[in-house]
Amino acid sequence: MINNISISNMEAKAKEFNEVIQEQYYPWFAQYMVMKRASIEPNFHDLYLKFFDKVNSKSLNKEILKATYENCKVLLRSNLIKSSSEERSLLKNLGSWLGKFTIGRNQALRAKEIDPKSLIVEAYEKGLMIAVIPFTSKILEPCQSSIAYRPPNPWTMGILSLLAEIYNLPNLKMNLKFDIEVLFKNLTVDIKDVKPTSLLKDRLREVEGNPDFSNKDVTASQTHVVAEVPSGTIPSLTHMEQQPEINITSRAMSLPNILNQYAAPVRLPTNSMVEDDKVALMMPEQVPSLTQVSPAQTQSTSPSPFSVNQLMAAIPREEIRFKINPKLGSLGPQLQYSKIMDLVLDKANREIMLPVIQRSVTIASRTTKELILKDYALESDNNTITRSAHLMVGTLAGSLAHVTCKEPLRVALYSNLRNLIQNLMSGSETIEQLIHTLINDNLDLGCAIIEAVATRQVAS
Repeated sequence: MINNISISNMEAKAKEFNEVIQEQYYPWFAQYMVMKRASIEPNFHDLYLKFFDKVNSKSLNKEILKATYENCKVLLRSNLIKSSSEERSLLKNLGSWLGKFTIGRNQALRAKEIDPKSLIVEAYEKGLMIAVIPFTSKILEPCQSSIAYRPPNPWTMGILSLLAEIYNLPNLKMNLKFDIEVLFKNLTVDIKDVKPTSLLKDRLREVEGNPDFSNKDVTASQTHVVAEVPSGTIPSLTHMEQQPEINITSRAMSLPNILNQYAAPVRLPTNSMVEDDKVALMMPEQVPSLTQVSPAQTQSTSPSPFSVNQLMAAIPREEIRFKINPKLGSLGPQLQYSKIMDLVLDKANREIMLPVIQRSVTIASRTTKELILKDYALESDNNTITRSAHLMVGTLAGSLAHVTCKEPLRVALYSNLRNLIQNLMSGSETIEQLIHTLINDNLDLGCAIIEAVATRQVAS
């Protein structure tokens, strides 16, 4: 019955439901609807709500609301919502269902069952905002169309003020900031116009394994809390988190200075800088594609710390071993294919290596800086930070160069091979077959060479 509900047959299905489902089965049906439908089918929430309006049974609505509260509370008590995205998705969907079933229908959300404000405060302390804020945001979304709960309703504004306080917390994860921004936008409320509360100012939160906050500048926000807590109050704090504040402050000041050496040689356009917690590997969208930029354009528009001759000199020529298929002898005259590939690969490298490596180093440098600032915020040994950054930037640059160069190198090899072999033999089909065989057999070798050069140059 539920599978076949649609707008066109809703009247008939509601009548059929009232005839078939007796009131004694409402608790079972309510549990089924909440667990098997509402929690996993958010796109059909509005359809199901219209169906229940057509059924028009207060007893059924009461059982569905009861089952919704119960299932929400079960998920909120589960430890899995901290680590499992599937559990958080179920909770978020139930929040959307609960909000539409109560606030969206101008009915009261019972605080003794679900109190969003209390839930958020408790989630802050336990490191559960990653699950609770999306859940409560979905509950509040229908406030905009509600007669009673529409802002500036004091109850609604009180929760928004708490969310504004959370939004301004340092190091809050970007996905939580985004959820809060979306809620304010849906309610047509400017977050700048909402005065933040101070409910969280004196509350302690879990430090280790807290998914709500990033490690960036962790010293500024967490050390202050640790300093105010008497010894033994939080036994889970590690020795590093209990270091004197002055030492941590000095580390926070010196860490960026160490890392600047990896980013300074590369001059980026202003719009390609990595901001806060944006994923650094999104930068390929901001750096011009190699397929769109010729080597001449690259050299003229963006100063590079490398030169073509410098990069060519770094090629590990003693390690180059071309793969020559024995079947090539049957395709034409006996040519010295190893020498041909050596000449062609050298010319192709001169054409593409500079933009490939410049782009890879740009991305790797900025990515390394952001990752090291987060992962080594509490590291006290400058040598450890330097070694880690050195290794990371080289590995990233090499891997990016390997991936990025494949298609440009294939095109350059094809063009140069064709120009050279056309002068040595005739027969277009034979030439094409020979060229594709040579390229397919040696393309990975060419990519490995560029990867090795990128790794050596960025780490030198």
